[in-house]
Amino acid sequence: MSFRLAPIALAMMVLSVSSAAAQSAGMTLSEVAAALSDADMSTSEDGEVLRGEISGIGFTLEGYNCEVSRCSEFLFSAGFTLGAPVPLEKINQWNWERYAGRASLDAGGDPYVDHIFSVSGPGDKAVVGEAAGLWEWIVLDFAEFIDLPVAGA
Repeated sequence: MSFRLAPIALAMMVLSVSSAAAQSAGMTLSEVAAALSDADMSTSEDGEVLRGEISGIGFTLEGYNCEVSRCSEFLFSAGFTLGAPVPLEKINQWNWERYAGRASLDAGGDPYVDHIFSVSGPGDKAVVGEAAGLWEWIVLDFAEFIDLPVAGA
């Protein structure tokens, strides 16, 4: 009889360990904001988006693949409203030549650029910092690529 209960007990132990690991996986938006404390970011009214600025260019940071407010991926995003639509060929050129920062156009031809990064747990503050540094480079490079004058750059 005790041999029959052993697999059930083992399964329960594995499930409880898996559940605890899942709860600590990823980061909350608050933890990401704390890791970016030098970046002077604000939180949206609903608390689901961080907003920041790089050389006068506004951007957002949102969590994806979340379970109970802990997210394993975060997406930086910036949109640009220009006087004339950007040709699709130019956006394709960006995507072909760059390894980081995915570019796209909205229905009106206004360009957007985004960049996603992954975290495994609350201790990934260095990963967040590295992603933020790369994001700054992406935003400034993209602004130059679409011929947008950038303040202070």
